[in-house]
Amino acid sequence: MVKRNRKYLDWIATQRCLITGWKPDPDNRNTWNDPCHFGPRGIGIKTDDYRTIPLKHEKHNIGHICGEKTLLCKYKIDIKLEQIRLMSTYLEEKYNIDCKEEIIELLMERIENERKLG
Repeated sequence: MVKRNRKYLDWIATQRCLITGWKPDPDNRNTWNDPCHFGPRGIGIKTDDYRTIPLKHEKHNIGHICGEKTLLCKYKIDIKLEQIRLMSTYLEEKYNIDCKEEIIELLMERIENERKLG
């Protein structure tokens, strides 16, 4: 089941663009970044809202034109790492939940798995 969370998407839109570094004004929706969905999906079905990253509108459109993998590779964005970092920051800011320890464990697992493959 695809998870939707308008509050999370609005929060994502107020975070720095991962490519340009643009920091929008949280009080002015006209300056907000696009919450871009990255992850598994099918025809007519978006990825979960929790798998989004903030990108300027122009960069979001480039991702649709050249493809998600090309965009991530060109700008050296580790999508899973960024999605985890954003979710962690959101939980900490909105709900005072600190999950840094769990994130470090996940990242260490990922590094070890990449070493085994590479």
